[in-house]
Amino acid sequence: MAIFIIIVGIKMAIPAINELLEVSLPEKMEDQIRHIIAESEGVRTYHHLRTRRNGSKIIIEVHLKVDPDITVEQGHSIATEVENKLKNDFGNESAIITTHIEPYRGEELLRDGSCGA
Repeated sequence: MAIFIIIVGIKMAIPAINELLEVSLPEKMEDQIRHIIAESEGVRTYHHLRTRRNGSKIIIEVHLKVDPDITVEQGHSIATEVENKLKNDFGNESAIITTHIEPYRGEELLRDGSCGA
């Protein structure tokens, strides 16, 4: 009986420990996030994608690279559109999304649409 209790305790502790250590979201969810970002109009590429879970919420941070000649207002609109698409897919109330706009300077694109820079 003691072994059963220890096994159940470990199984219950692992998700809590992962959350405390801020482990990234599962690869399948990150792939979905990458796809949404890469397919968003106005986003030339992206980098510094970071994801994690905090309780029932998911947290997504990303730097979006856009055309350097657009206005601040246009850059803001692109970031807002990406945030809205991600919230629609992952739940408006359950996602905390932070975007940062940067100019695209011709960085080499990777297969997933990011630039790795």
